Amino acid sequence: MSTKRLILPNPYRAWFIANESHRQDYSETPINELLAYAKRLYGLKDLDVVRERRKAHKQQRTARWAEAS
Repeated sequence: MSTKRLILPNPYRAWFIANESHRQDYSETPINELLAYAKRLYGLKDLDVVRERRKAHKQQRTARWAEAS
């Protein structure tokens, strides 16, 4: 996906670019290593906690986008 086609407010565009970079950097990383990073950096212990955090993050992001529109 090209970031050149997206027209987003600056904070969202920066976040999108950071996420794209993350996907490129960690796309080949095994899930066990990613979970180890999550545990060390964020205190997330298992996939259920990761899913809950991701769901909450998506809800917050959607709310911010709705406010910005």
